[in-house]
Amino acid sequence: GIVPELVTHLCMKYYYRTNSIYEWKVCDNPQLTNIKNAVPGQSFNHHFKLHKLDWFLKFYPNGTKQSKQGNVFLLLYLRSTPEISKMSATCKVWLQELDKGREHYKDFNEKNKYTGWRSGLVKTSEIEKLEKYELNNNKHIIDDSHSPKRR
Repeated sequence: GIVPELVTHLCMKYYYRTNSIYEWKVCDNPQLTNIKNAVPGQSFNHHFKLHKLDWFLKFYPNGTKQSKQGNVFLLLYLRSTPEISKMSATCKVWLQELDKGREHYKDFNEKNKYTGWRSGLVKTSEIEKLEKYELNNNKHIIDDSHSPKRR
């Protein structure tokens, strides 16, 4: 059979101005093998842009460090942006194949730029049998505070 190249594509659905969904699909064999053989602390990153802001998803298949081995973590980071000092959003970070994830309200600011799964939500053993991963991020931005632009 033909092995498809790494499939990463954007699926944005605007319900209204600030509600959108981003999907990161991983379904090629080399990447799946890398994910399934990941050691603790090894992550797979995927950058994207929504609402003129830079974000990235960080996927740890086998723990963020040795003491968290055996746990899967999916984290959403807001990359630094000079225009916004604070942003509040309802975030949903989800793995479609297991229908598991976390949905919650979050304040992003200079000191607090990421959110994601808690330890124990998804185990490494649960993802080993999967043939693809569809990592979803759904954000509803409630409020964003713009800092004055420097001239």
